[in-house]
Amino acid sequence: MDIFETIRTDHALCREIMEQMEESSPRGKTRERLLTKLADEFTMHQEAEEAVFYPTVLDEKETRDAALEAIEEHHVLAMILQDLEGTATDDERWLPKLVVFREIFEHHAEEEEEEIFDEVQDLLTEDEADDMGKEFAQAKEKETPKKAATKRGAAVEADEEEEEEEEEEDIDEGPEEEEEYEEEDEDDDDLPDVEEEDE
Repeated sequence: MDIFETIRTDHALCREIMEQMEESSPRGKTRERLLTKLADEFTMHQEAEEAVFYPTVLDEKETRDAALEAIEEHHVLAMILQDLEGTATDDERWLPKLVVFREIFEHHAEEEEEEIFDEVQDLLTEDEADDMGKEFAQAKEKETPKKAATKRGAAVEADEEEEEEEEEEDIDEGPEEEEEYEEEDEDDDDLPDVEEEDE
């Protein structure tokens, strides 16, 4: 398969998994298993696409803006997946989160398949498109579900560390403000007493 058919196949697989997730029971292991499968497939797809397909798209002035937008959409989708993985499958917010993920995913896939593909097909020969498809498949094989899960875990830890650092900064700012107030009070104490004159 060439690169275009390979990416379309990935999109179709993700859609199929999402349909099964939407129809699954909130309780039991099925929903959790399908979420893991979706997260693995999407992460491997994202890594391979950004390593193999998008460098070519970014090199062209006509497609650069669309490519940058698509890469940002990857990051947004990855964050929603992290949020889903951290939410109990029977939580009432779980399904709405999945619906939002699917809406952004469909927008992303549609732009790729209908706009970006049209431009890139004019840039590549058939042999180049075939070679890129093989390279894409090899990149996914190297990624593997285990590596994908590890990357998602590392991203979650990075977000948590950033939140902790922000909280520590907020805590550190507190005493400084108190010291400023204390200094102002001390300055007030240094002012000379003004005796009121009797009229």
